[in-house]
Amino acid sequence: MAATAPMTGMEVLQMQISKTLYKPKHKYEKIKQDQAIRLVTILPGAPTDDMQCYTRQEIDLLLDRSSPYFVQFDALSYCWGSGGVRVPITLDGCIFWVGQLLFAALRRLRKPDVKYDIWIDAISINQSDLKEKAVQLQLMQDIYRTAMKTVVWLGLEADDSSAVIEYIRANAELEPERSKNPMSNRWLGMTTQNDYFYTVREPQWLPLWTAMFHLCARNYWMRMWIIQELSVSRNPVVLCGNDEVKWADFELVIGSIFAMVADRVPGATYFLHLWPLLDDSFPLLLDAERHEHREGSPPPPPRDARWLLGALQRYRCFESTEPHDKVYALLGLLDPSVRKSFKVNYKRDIRKVFFDTLKFLIPPRRRAESADDVATGHAPMVTVTMNFAIGADGELHETAESAAANADGPMTRAHGPLNVLCLASHVSSSRRGMPSWVPDWSDYTIKTSVDDLTNNRFTASQKLEAEYSFNRMDKMLKVKGFLVDVVTRVAGWDTPARTGPRTITTDFEDLLVEVRTWYTQALTSGLIDPDVPWRQGAFWKTLVYDTFPTGYFFGAPDEWEEMELSALQHFVADNDLTSAEEALLPSEYMIQLRRTASGGKAFGLSSTGMYMMLPPGAKMGDVVCVLWGCDIPVVLGDRDGKSVLIGEVYCDLLMDGTWIDRARESGLNLADITKTFRLY
Repeated sequence: MAATAPMTGMEVLQMQISKTLYKPKHKYEKIKQDQAIRLVTILPGAPTDDMQCYTRQEIDLLLDRSSPYFVQFDALSYCWGSGGVRVPITLDGCIFWVGQLLFAALRRLRKPDVKYDIWIDAISINQSDLKEKAVQLQLMQDIYRTAMKTVVWLGLEADDSSAVIEYIRANAELEPERSKNPMSNRWLGMTTQNDYFYTVREPQWLPLWTAMFHLCARNYWMRMWIIQELSVSRNPVVLCGNDEVKWADFELVIGSIFAMVADRVPGATYFLHLWPLLDDSFPLLLDAERHEHREGSPPPPPRDARWLLGALQRYRCFESTEPHDKVYALLGLLDPSVRKSFKVNYKRDIRKVFFDTLKFLIPPRRRAESADDVATGHAPMVTVTMNFAIGADGELHETAESAAANADGPMTRAHGPLNVLCLASHVSSSRRGMPSWVPDWSDYTIKTSVDDLTNNRFTASQKLEAEYSFNRMDKMLKVKGFLVDVVTRVAGWDTPARTGPRTITTDFEDLLVEVRTWYTQALTSGLIDPDVPWRQGAFWKTLVYDTFPTGYFFGAPDEWEEMELSALQHFVADNDLTSAEEALLPSEYMIQLRRTASGGKAFGLSSTGMYMMLPPGAKMGDVVCVLWGCDIPVVLGDRDGKSVLIGEVYCDLLMDGTWIDRARESGLNLADITKTFRLY
């Protein structure tokens, strides 16, 4: 494509306003057919010409590609943004306002001598007509699947993005030959190259890795609608400024580098700036979703309520302009029969939308699941494959075969019907006036959950079936469970204020301050109960939910039992160690601590000296409970005279459900200790 001359924002505004100011306001004509869409035709022109487009009505998506009436078109995938400066263009001879990012995309896509047909949601859909919007958004999957290619617009060149695109193109060409190298590492079928292994340790490559992180952290990757757009697209191509690269090449190279970071090869600990690529590799997360829609891929698992719950968790931190789209943007990926359970309606109260979603997500009974079922984790490493299962004997088995061989009953992976309640938070739900037990999917600050980060390993309520009901006004949840303990200490956050820019190093430094505070609090457990000794290993495992941060889904290693606080202090103070192996254990700790801490949880103690990671908003006097049919314990509290769900909690002595066996062995009848909670 021809390069476009750079223009300042003021020049763009002056040019466009002067040429469109006196034109009439644009008005849409109604779309009469259910399966019809509008296309945008970008008229040819020079970089300084007025941006002129017109809409083509009634393009029928049901037409076969071989039909002489079939119109070839592309589809645009980009980040809408919120607010900001609007720029006028000429649409159908009238004035039409678009955002700066979309205007930049139109200039980039305009050809000098021929027209260009493309579908652009912000223009092709009458955004002020909520009825049309609801109908058109249900066609999104068909639109992107029918388009000849999807143009992924990342925005203008910035932060050395051109160098990254060029690096990706060059390495993608070398990838087939390099992958044949017997010295290449392998991770879940992805290829890692030896030169990635070495160059990550060379200081001269630091600017490139930094630029790559900036490119993968652009706002585009955080937009809800791109999940569906990229999943079903036939031929995506990535555009950034005047640079262009095929999506297949983009994900191949980024995936190879990601695999290196995920494997923590020696050398990866030298560059802390690469670690966010592991936790926040949204391009790889999206490509994993896209993999199931590729031609020749094995049939995906059912896209039912279980899949939707997993998707809502995976994309919890993704953003949307309309809160409804946190749910609606995923509906097109559901199985058609399941999709009928939802009706897209932007006039519907968002609280009702989220409540109806909750009821849809709760299965009628605890189900046995096969190892082929998709995981509910948010990280790409979790969604690629599963190599463990929890058998009916309660033991963790590495494969489906070993689980079947060693377990007497059907295999399950500890998905309780009420696990979805762990995704709710009183702090979050109260902002919308919703019951505390209804997850606010629009709160993208809640990135992870205990069930998510631990790969569904825990069974706090064993196999007990959920018993619950809603009142008629849907304001109260009545549910059975056990009151286990009381929160006695909450070691809050004491992060020092910072005025300069935040980096991963400063994050580690602040985190160390918090860990030191928690460490001090844990040492006081004996003051609560003299019979409760200081348990160093249990303390560390509690902070990371007893989970080792790799793609192999095992608990924390035995070496963590002997971890001293000084090891973390040394690692944060001097991460330029002479041996990567020496840094491995502290580095794994810091990575996982960042994950657990990112959810806002804080260390706490119970009245019996249990170590806990408490949800935001937890207070002294709140109670720790295990609800029937929920695999993760929760904290309940009295707020304004009503019992509410504060959030999920990790308790070091409750997670495997053996406490229920001990209660039985001590002569307690479960019926005698069961309570009915009424939560608002």
